Amino acid sequence: MRHLDKSNEYDVQAHTSKLSTSFYEEWNSAFPPSSILHSYDESDPQTAIQAISESFVFCTKHLPTDLVSKLLSFPYDPSAPSYLVIRNLPIESLNNVPPTPFRNHLFENEPNHKELVPIALTWILGISRLLGHLTCPPSFNKAIKERLIRSVTQFPHEHGILPMHRDYARKVQAGGIEPEFLILFGIRSDEESSVATVITDNEELIQLLDQDDIEILQKFKIQMSMTRKPGAAENDGEVENFPIGNSFYAIDPIEKGMVTLYGLPNGVPTSPDGGEAAVAAYKRVEAIAFEHGDRVVLGPGDMLILNNARAVHGRTSYDSNIPIGDKSRWMIKSYVTNAMWKGTGTDGSGGRVEYPSLSIFRK
Repeated sequence: MRHLDKSNEYDVQAHTSKLSTSFYEEWNSAFPPSSILHSYDESDPQTAIQAISESFVFCTKHLPTDLVSKLLSFPYDPSAPSYLVIRNLPIESLNNVPPTPFRNHLFENEPNHKELVPIALTWILGISRLLGHLTCPPSFNKAIKERLIRSVTQFPHEHGILPMHRDYARKVQAGGIEPEFLILFGIRSDEESSVATVITDNEELIQLLDQDDIEILQKFKIQMSMTRKPGAAENDGEVENFPIGNSFYAIDPIEKGMVTLYGLPNGVPTSPDGGEAAVAAYKRVEAIAFEHGDRVVLGPGDMLILNNARAVHGRTSYDSNIPIGDKSRWMIKSYVTNAMWKGTGTDGSGGRVEYPSLSIFRK
């Protein structure tokens, strides 16, 4: 286990006087109640673009110049780390943060971030646009398909670790674009401030692996299955295993340094052609990735920017003795891509990019 690499961290309060006591006055002036930020419709391209653009302008004005430069180059710099942490962005004061919203497994009660945390929303929209284009992965279910920003909170019965994975890995979920970046932005820590995101760089991970495991996982594919339907509570009972997505090479035999882990709660890895040996190798890689990953704890106003293509991530367990409630851990998240031009329609023609989700819509 490793704690956060300090070279990946940027504390805005330690680097600038721009975020002064007048910040909240300036934010209120830039985003009065009549501002589109408070009312934009994520299904309306014009209002979504306007809200993103106004947030982008505000962020570039108030962030330190060297941080803006770092963010602009981050997607393209081969020497950049696989993640960055920005500390102490000013958001709603703790006294003004509303209760942590309750969310079910089907995401049917996604909160209205425009009303609850508009300052935090400004930062995540603006910084996302610095990195590329906000995107909504096409595989989202109908309830959240057009959500540019989503809340991350603890689900009922969810206490164990979140296994290591890449979000919407392109080798697993066919169609659309795998987002290059995942952004997590802290609104409220858990009571013990102990729940951490675990991040392991792919190339560093490969250096830790046994050569025999590498060769097995380059030769045989893994198929993830689940023993319980998505969204089902623990007491709903188990159902027959069913596959999730496509089978994939955990260690890519062609793309050097490409690792695909697809750990899911209640997920079960199988290998149609590699059998128990391939499954055992995959589980060893999962364990090594979790054990050696950097631990990142996000407090209010802390933002994690993760290169989803260059690292795998997971989460440490929740304390089962702490009930879910108004003071539970709460983050908001977005996805960012720079690869719109890569999408194609099912007939081989160019993909059609549409705001606000910036998903590639199939013909």
